[in-house]
Amino acid sequence: MNGIDNAIARAIHAIVKATYRMKNFIYGLNNVIYGLNNAIYGILKAIYGVFNSINGISNAINGIRNSIDGLNNGINGLKNAINGINNSTNGLNNSINGINGIRNPLNSSI
Repeated sequence: MNGIDNAIARAIHAIVKATYRMKNFIYGLNNVIYGLNNAIYGILKAIYGVFNSINGISNAINGIRNSIDGLNNGINGLKNAINGINNSTNGLNNSINGINGIRNPLNSSI
């Protein structure tokens, strides 16, 4: 009976050891899966960062274009102001010429 008890005890001990080894193997596998998950997450974050950089560059380019448009609008506004001043000057000159035209006949008739 003692030999059978020892054999049963050794078998149970072997099963317990195998169970612990299996548990450790599963823990190790779980850690590998976590590591892969973290690696994939890191890669996705890097890709997201690249897209954010591209967006930032695109926004900067659009900002430069808008600035150029604003400058062009400002230049056109100045041109319009200069044209307005020139038109006013021409109008004043025409008025002066009209006044002189009225005076001259009066002067010549006196």
